[in-house]
Amino acid sequence: MTPNRLFRSPCPLLAVLLLLTGCQSLGLHRSVPIAGMVGPVDPATPLGVDVQNRMGTVRVVVEPKLKAPMVRAVRIAPGDERTRRGKRAAPAPGPVDSVAAAQLVTADGRAVLRVLADQPFEDYADWATQIEVRLPRCNGVRVRNTGGPVELVNVEGAIDVDNGAGNGPGGHVTLTTDRAISDPVLLNTPRGDVRAVFGHGSALAVDAQTQYGTVSVDASRQVIDGALTQRLRWQGAVNGGGAPARLSTGLGGVWIDFQAKPRGRRSPA
Repeated sequence: MTPNRLFRSPCPLLAVLLLLTGCQSLGLHRSVPIAGMVGPVDPATPLGVDVQNRMGTVRVVVEPKLKAPMVRAVRIAPGDERTRRGKRAAPAPGPVDSVAAAQLVTADGRAVLRVLADQPFEDYADWATQIEVRLPRCNGVRVRNTGGPVELVNVEGAIDVDNGAGNGPGGHVTLTTDRAISDPVLLNTPRGDVRAVFGHGSALAVDAQTQYGTVSVDASRQVIDGALTQRLRWQGAVNGGGAPARLSTGLGGVWIDFQAKPRGRRSPA
């Protein structure tokens, strides 16, 4: 039962590129009206988030100072070089409701914010969609995306991300939360890096693997049982285990960090 640390990322430039392409709040996003949201929403009520995007990027951010959930979307050309370089891309013409739709529904007894891009997965047309969801509290996230990065910030509850849905090309997946996670976590992409930072006190049965790449786990000052350390896979029960946390990529690295000390929530960008 000792802390375990594997390899550090050998490619800091890749991390910089990820920050440039996937971790910015894009100023050209257009507000998407949320159907079913009648009157003010109690900020103390956590919402589930369910996002399906046929091609593009998804960003979900928990921001406690918000009074109500917000959804923004913009459509760009998938190969827009300005986006790759972290610059603003020109949005496609047309009304915002032709880009994405959002609705507040009740599912399994809880409120869920559903966001759907207008194209099915099998239709890779001329435009990609960038979706950003901000909300004061979160109780679970489900994302189906492909062709770009997925970023989750300060979310909690069950987390399920498939960034390569519909046999798509995939993309990076990044989860950064100061919350103690004890619900199931699934982060998967066929191509791209998977990075996760879990809050202090998280208790998970971790299974992290890649087919071509490196797996790195930093669990300093955590209690680890049954650790299996291999170049392409790491398994172990962190802080007693519990819910499964499966992080996988076909081509790329998997990096996991368990915070050693409690931290206040960072202000999202």
